[in-house]
Amino acid sequence: MELIHKIIAPKNRIYVLLSFLAPALVIITRPINLTGNQSVILGSLFLVIIWLATGWVNRNFTCAILILSFLIFGNIPAVDVFNFPLSETMLMIVAAFLLSAGVVNSKITEQFSDFCIRRFCRKGIHLIMLSFILGILLIFVIPHSFPRVILMVAIYISFFDKCKIEAAKRPVFLFSIFVAVTATAPLLLNGDVTNNYGAFGFAGTNISYIDYAKYMFLPSLGASALVFTAYSLTFRKELNISFPKEENPTKITFGRDGIKALGVMLIVIVLWILEPLHGISAARIATIGTGLMFLLRLIGLKDIKNLNYSLLWFLTAMFAIGRTLIGSGVAEKVRDAISPFLPASDSFWFLPAIVIIIMSLHMIMGSVATSLSVSIPMVIILADGLWSLEFAAMLVLSAVIFHYVLPFHHAVIMIGFGSGYYENRHILKFSPWLTLVVLFSIFFFYVPWWNYLSI
Repeated sequence: MELIHKIIAPKNRIYVLLSFLAPALVIITRPINLTGNQSVILGSLFLVIIWLATGWVNRNFTCAILILSFLIFGNIPAVDVFNFPLSETMLMIVAAFLLSAGVVNSKITEQFSDFCIRRFCRKGIHLIMLSFILGILLIFVIPHSFPRVILMVAIYISFFDKCKIEAAKRPVFLFSIFVAVTATAPLLLNGDVTNNYGAFGFAGTNISYIDYAKYMFLPSLGASALVFTAYSLTFRKELNISFPKEENPTKITFGRDGIKALGVMLIVIVLWILEPLHGISAARIATIGTGLMFLLRLIGLKDIKNLNYSLLWFLTAMFAIGRTLIGSGVAEKVRDAISPFLPASDSFWFLPAIVIIIMSLHMIMGSVATSLSVSIPMVIILADGLWSLEFAAMLVLSAVIFHYVLPFHHAVIMIGFGSGYYENRHILKFSPWLTLVVLFSIFFFYVPWWNYLSI
């Protein structure tokens, strides 16, 4: 009984029972000429999306149900269902988590960020600007977004306590950290290893660190600048605050561990940049860096124990979605059903229609990873060879990676909301302007740049 309570809270059981109506309807009606097995696959996906979006059912159990349905009804090899644990993407995510742990353990980023905030922040707008600057700089040493936001929040709160900033004025500044980290995440491949690497994995292709930077850095920088501007204007009244000047800010002293961590990350980043020359994949380079951190005692067994195994299990299920939809033939039938309602592929309106579909699916599904796993295979099939795999992956990524309307639309935003750093009203106040920024960035930054590079 206790196990059942952990899987489904008593208050949610009636909702869970009602949620089975969605897959039942699909299985009974078999829309778009689905076969029996295909209807079970699509129905299971709808059910899981409902559970993931609402949180009615334990996430690990939800993922297990999805994987089991794929194994039984997907008509694809088990190795395709479990492609994520066998891929370099998983290796990269695990290595990035451990590299981030090593850097955080060394205290170098904490000292650097603390120095910056005490030395340069005099007004509210300065602190918002620092959120974006640190969001970019910390990518180079902490290749995982979760540790970045947690570290920055701790530093900001310490600063507020010292300056005696009242609690009511803190949420806008703390929210800016989460906004900045999500907005700057697509700048570089290691800006968000889960979603950036995942996007290309869902597309069935790989990309080098330097090629990703060539395609994504400049348009993402422009998008980040727009997000900063929109945020500053949205909360301009709340930012009308001054901070006392610190006469003698503490100097940065990295220490022996800090120098070791910087050295390892420098080696890793240089090798990532030189990947086209030596041919060693980014995941293997990150693994080498992890090994060095173990040898230098910057990380240990406790850091392995702290790995987010629930996230890895979740990603296993998400990576299985695309291959199962394609391998089972469901994706092809969905394309045939949607295509008549889309503008012609050579029409000016084809791209905007695809973008609206992607963003709409994200609003329904919630999770960025889930949206990527479903939307990328769908876009590849809908475009039918019109765009390269890289173009399709980056288009979907740019449409969902830093867009949200509610907390559950992005895991990073959910962390801050769930921790009580800001309220839903802050997100709702900013999200309409963020939506406009995302659309503007896609059509005036990302796509024109990719077309210029002839991707």
